[in-house]
Amino acid sequence: MQATDFILTDEVTEVERDESLRLFGHRPAEQGEATRWLQPWRRDTRRTPPEIEELPVYEEVFQELVEAMPIEKRLAGLAPEQVLREAGQLAHRGRARPAKANRPPQAECQ
Repeated sequence: MQATDFILTDEVTEVERDESLRLFGHRPAEQGEATRWLQPWRRDTRRTPPEIEELPVYEEVFQELVEAMPIEKRLAGLAPEQVLREAGQLAHRGRARPAKANRPPQAECQ
């Protein structure tokens, strides 16, 4: 059988004036070096996380996901007239890119 020691953290904190140990006890932590050390490691539950659209890389990542998505999934749920209207608007803005399967074969120049 092994001996087991119990340490009453709150009492040791008071006797030793151990600021770091006090962080793990039941009494409130005092402002000092130990609380400054702990601050970056704490999760602030009062702060609301940013909306995903507010993240700096959102547009870039979203565009990559859309481009990687199969065309069937990108068009799912759209009526044919919506697809044609969107394609026309993109072509008007000069952003339309025909799908690789629809491109005519390139003639080789000699």
